[in-house]
Amino acid sequence: MQKVTPPRDTLEELGFVKLVNRAIYLYKPSPLRNGNDSAQISSSRPPGLIVLCAWLDAAPKHVAKYVVKHKVLFPSARILLFFNHRENMLWRPDFIQFNRLEPALLAVKDFLAQDMCGDILLHVFSNGGAHSATQLTQAWRQSGASPRHVPIACEILDSCPSIPNYTLSVHAVIQGLPKGFAIRLFMIPITVVLIGFATLLHIVGIARLSVDKMRYALNDPQGSFVTETVKRRIYVYGKGDQMVPWTDVLAHAEEARRVLGKDKVQTEEFVGSKHVAHAVVDGERYWRLITDAWKRSAFE
Repeated sequence: MQKVTPPRDTLEELGFVKLVNRAIYLYKPSPLRNGNDSAQISSSRPPGLIVLCAWLDAAPKHVAKYVVKHKVLFPSARILLFFNHRENMLWRPDFIQFNRLEPALLAVKDFLAQDMCGDILLHVFSNGGAHSATQLTQAWRQSGASPRHVPIACEILDSCPSIPNYTLSVHAVIQGLPKGFAIRLFMIPITVVLIGFATLLHIVGIARLSVDKMRYALNDPQGSFVTETVKRRIYVYGKGDQMVPWTDVLAHAEEARRVLGKDKVQTEEFVGSKHVAHAVVDGERYWRLITDAWKRSAFE
């Protein structure tokens, strides 16, 4: 009988190693690729590590498109890839999430041990991705690692962050549910109740909503996203986004200008694009923004 070889998944095909099932993956380029970064950034130092945080319940095949582009633009960079799931934002306690992030912390430590410059590009998508980034930086601080903060140089915030909103939160989580009618019939009422309960706990001050926590952390003057290593932050948004209101994004950007500095914060509107789909509408402009932001970060 002929042996059947199981198909490799999308991330394995792209050279990623699984650190935590369904959650954290790491890509390390071969030594032969070092020094061959795209001509678009040949005049500046490329990032050594890209921290890529996908939107809530993202499918690997969709995230892979962004991974491939990063590998083309920055072929010598490592990529630490995070997937976030509804349980992290609804009921899984922080201490459990921080424990699961240990392999990611080790990956960052290993990178910093080998790269004295420690140039990190952070690229997050939606509230789910911003939540992953927040948990990573807080787990890093709690671990007592050195340096005290993850040394991020450039931050790309795609379709985030929003202000806590019950209706939009329910919509966002439902979007990530399996497509089968039976499972959705079962899961949607549970989702509505869980988010309603979490919102009630937030209102009475017992527990903080993950979206509120993440939104504050991104502009926390004592946090890893607002340090002297951060040279550039770009907010990418669209008025056609039905998940994260553009007004929420711009309000957060205005706060960021006060804590990071006006010259470090940039907002970019994409016309006609939907949630985490701005690169689909105008990919050339989208990736040019990222490479230009990195050039400015590397030169400052």
